[in-house]
Amino acid sequence: MDKIENIKWMIFSLHKSKNSFAELKSFKIKLWIAFIHASINLTILFTIQFFSCFRPKKRVKHYIILGSLAPHHHHNIFRFLNFNSDEGTLINTYNKNSIVSIKHIGFLPLYRELINNFYAAQDYIINMNDSYDPNEIIYRLSKSSAIYSYFYLLFRHIKYKFPEMKIYSGGAELASLAAIRNNLSTNYLSHGLIGVKAIANENYVDFIEEDISDKNYPQYSSIYVYSDFEKKFLKSKLTQSKIIKYPFKPLKNLQRSVILFFDDTEDFFDESQYLNILEFFKKNGFQIYGKEHPVYSSNFQKRFCDHNNIKLINRLQTAYEIINERNPMFTLGWPSTSLCESLNLGVIPICIPDSHPFFKFKNFYPFPTKTISWKKDLNIIKDAISSKTKYDHCLEKLRKG
Repeated sequence: MDKIENIKWMIFSLHKSKNSFAELKSFKIKLWIAFIHASINLTILFTIQFFSCFRPKKRVKHYIILGSLAPHHHHNIFRFLNFNSDEGTLINTYNKNSIVSIKHIGFLPLYRELINNFYAAQDYIINMNDSYDPNEIIYRLSKSSAIYSYFYLLFRHIKYKFPEMKIYSGGAELASLAAIRNNLSTNYLSHGLIGVKAIANENYVDFIEEDISDKNYPQYSSIYVYSDFEKKFLKSKLTQSKIIKYPFKPLKNLQRSVILFFDDTEDFFDESQYLNILEFFKKNGFQIYGKEHPVYSSNFQKRFCDHNNIKLINRLQTAYEIINERNPMFTLGWPSTSLCESLNLGVIPICIPDSHPFFKFKNFYPFPTKTISWKKDLNIIKDAISSKTKYDHCLEKLRKG
């Protein structure tokens, strides 16, 4: 495996910066401070591992799932690939007790690997880096090098014991990169559309297009995506990974119902607009369902649904599950993976806003041509309600959009 693969864990997801020069004296002081922090973190992890010796180790089964912050991030392995959950071993990569539950790793090998990673980082920053702020790399070393060192040795052991083991990741990039470095087949199960990411500024959240290439993206064996658009884009950028679209079976016998997918913030909630939507669909004899965003924590949407006699669906259910259960004619919402899944399932998606930050990115899922507009295309919606032929024509046009 080439040198760039060995340092991807330091730079993955960092923003490119013109400030790529490191003043040597200042840089070495910062690197030493980061090493001290990392050593403390590794000592804590080793201590947790020591106490875990009194518990039985987790058995490695037929495949390994790398869990991330949210449990639903890796559930596509069961939803779309039909894996048997009893045959897999789950490592929650954000839970130290779970990380150390597989194999005891010795004190000296851990610190040797940590030191090696710091030497590699120093070499990269001084001799190779021309794209990233050295301070951001050093910050990542401080926070992540201990856990990465542990993951690397853990997967080295797994590679030795189970050379054909397959790893499936729902977004645990650090652990994934350690598995890839050990030449384990590592597969990414995307839980949302790929191509844009959020960055937090002082008073708001902005979006930027992801920089995706073989140079900075994990060299997954395969990447599962939601759309043909993503598949085509990623195939042009990632020459070493197999890009696979999740399988979707279009629904039949659609019901006279509509699902409103609410956003994860109240900032975009225009109550008068939603009331117009409710009035239109109620007037046309539709059953209306509301679905909270899985990370939304306020009671505002629940109060709105209760007040307007809308059935609110459990937030833990996914869009895929809900659409399959309800068989609606339409889904409505802000630009999201839910609208993409809706189209994949043969249900017309309606985009509520006519402008959105996502629309400006040419390499991101094209919502303006893959959905119909609530404001601009109301006549198309009326036609689709009145005629199955027109409904099917609209659906086919969106699929080709």
